[in-house]
Amino acid sequence: MPFFKELREIASIAQLLEEVETVIPPQDYRFDSIYLRGQAFYDWTLRPTIARPLEYAGLRTDGYDKNRELYLLHRFRRYVRPLVEDFAEKELLLLARHHGIPVRLLDWTKSPLVALYFACVEDRWLGEDGAVWAFVRCQHQHDYFYDFFTDPRPLFDLPGVKIIYAPYVSLRIPAQSANFTIQQHPDRDLETYGTAGCGKDFDIERIVKWRIPKHRKTDLLQALERCGVNEKTMFPDLDGIARGINRTEVLQTGRPKSTTNSKTPPRTCS
Repeated sequence: MPFFKELREIASIAQLLEEVETVIPPQDYRFDSIYLRGQAFYDWTLRPTIARPLEYAGLRTDGYDKNRELYLLHRFRRYVRPLVEDFAEKELLLLARHHGIPVRLLDWTKSPLVALYFACVEDRWLGEDGAVWAFVRCQHQHDYFYDFFTDPRPLFDLPGVKIIYAPYVSLRIPAQSANFTIQQHPDRDLETYGTAGCGKDFDIERIVKWRIPKHRKTDLLQALERCGVNEKTMFPDLDGIARGINRTEVLQTGRPKSTTNSKTPPRTCS
């Protein structure tokens, strides 16, 4: 069986749940052996944010830079100190990720519905196919417990690819059923690690990917809303609740943009 395989298109929530069952048949795998991730654009790879360019004000950084990785975390620790308790380095890494600092982590979820939501929700990518990724955890991992937070090895020297079972340093983590992976080489796409194989320092047996057709994204968001998966539940803070109220209103009462007659694009709330 190949390490990475692209699977079929997904048209409904029910179909995604059925597909997950085929990837981890219950006679062979524990039900908690799969982790999923939604991405708004199908062609994006599994590359941590620290290895992607940063863009602002017409400027753009290059790809991965280890010094930049260290500097960004150092600055985050300094600037948030009046706002949060003093976290250890590894807990700070998780908090930084959930607030937009580029790090070498990738977000995953135990919930297929959460992954599907993130594959559909970004409005600027509504005209592109999205993707739901999933990896199957190596079964040897059920036989021992790896504690990322007590591992004495330096954070940026951890070998291989490991699953991190995150403490709840943010309300978003339990809301999104979130866990993370951390990889030794953040500038390498995770799906290309195919020759590594399961072992003490490598927790992934295989990776699969489903296509979310662009013409199904709006219908899927409406179906997810009926299931209680929306911005309010994914981001249970004041900003998330406000965004969620606005988005729910649009899903309930909005019309397709193509039906408007104005030649000048209307101003929208920002």
